[in-house]
Amino acid sequence: MGLEKFVHHRIIDFTRKLASEDPTPGGGTAAALAGLLAASLLEMVSKLSLKKKPDSAALSSVLSAMPAISSGLSELMDEDSAAYNAVMMAYKLPKETNAQESERTVAIQSALIHAGRVPLRTARACAELFDRAEAISGEVVESIRSDWIVAREFARTGLIGGIANVEINLTSIKDQKIVEELQSEAIELKKHLGAC
Repeated sequence: MGLEKFVHHRIIDFTRKLASEDPTPGGGTAAALAGLLAASLLEMVSKLSLKKKPDSAALSSVLSAMPAISSGLSELMDEDSAAYNAVMMAYKLPKETNAQESERTVAIQSALIHAGRVPLRTARACAELFDRAEAISGEVVESIRSDWIVAREFARTGLIGGIANVEINLTSIKDQKIVEELQSEAIELKKHLGAC
């Protein structure tokens, strides 16, 4: 079961893993799951709304985009945990000699940069979901508006969570150019949330 993807776990098993003292899965994986739930609900909302509004280009666009976004977020659930685990493994590398210390430092920095970039991908996907949810606000059939609201809020949660997991890594990354690159995109992604 070690190689089983999180998305294939029973919900109760996954939530127990999340509740355990193990650092993974953690908030980054949960953020990707929030995005996946948003995508699933938006797909359902679009399908049902299209039955009443078959000519809606906005609904059709959302519906066609959801499978790829869902697939990406499913992968990101595992990638986020793997990225964190890689950081922890890098910190455990030996540092008895100058050469080992140097190799360890390079490995830590490389792992931290990757651990910053993975949740950025989650945030990007969730920003797209949030925008797409907003774009079909007027097209959603009233009887399922509550499902649309839940989808939009899951997208918002995934976006906020993804950004938070980017930002937590920035304080440990020494390459200022990469820090600025990640910070700049995180700031841009926050704009999707407006005043929230």
